[in-house]
Amino acid sequence: MVADERGHILGMGRGGPANTNFVPEETARQSIRDAVASAWVAAGRPTQPPKLAVLTGPIPHALVEETVRRETGCEQVVRAAEGEGAWYAALAWREYACGVAVDAGTGANAYGFNRAGERAVASAWGAFLGDEGSGYWIAVQALRAIVRAEDGREPPTRLREAICRVLGITDLWDLIPLLHHKGMC
Repeated sequence: MVADERGHILGMGRGGPANTNFVPEETARQSIRDAVASAWVAAGRPTQPPKLAVLTGPIPHALVEETVRRETGCEQVVRAAEGEGAWYAALAWREYACGVAVDAGTGANAYGFNRAGERAVASAWGAFLGDEGSGYWIAVQALRAIVRAEDGREPPTRLREAICRVLGITDLWDLIPLLHHKGMC
């Protein structure tokens, strides 16, 4: 997203996946380049390099900083936790006493902040330790429900049929190689 010093959004861009926990670094770099390029198209390339870029997400800072500096010429690149990105964006609207950002997508977190600089965060620990309510967490809960039902620990669920159809399997034991050997985790 490109914004002016008052926080007015001038343009937004999109890129592909950039979480290097799941994609190679070159894929992440290309995704960042695509997002920056499409944001420049939407906003119009500035006459001077931007002063600040705030980057969030589970991507190595050095990779992002190098790519963003090369693509934008930005003076300062700051790494922020996912919820902190909202805090930086809200700085333009300092008349508000506090703010809360909730991110519930692939991952999940809630981040609160106030004018005094106090901050609080919940979740944001990633797929294995937290992210309750995220898309990943919901998928894991669904998979756990169908295997518990298969074991007889819980009643049968219609999720079994839907998940098997989507994944193209008929035997739940086929989940094991899908999850552990074919990169679905």
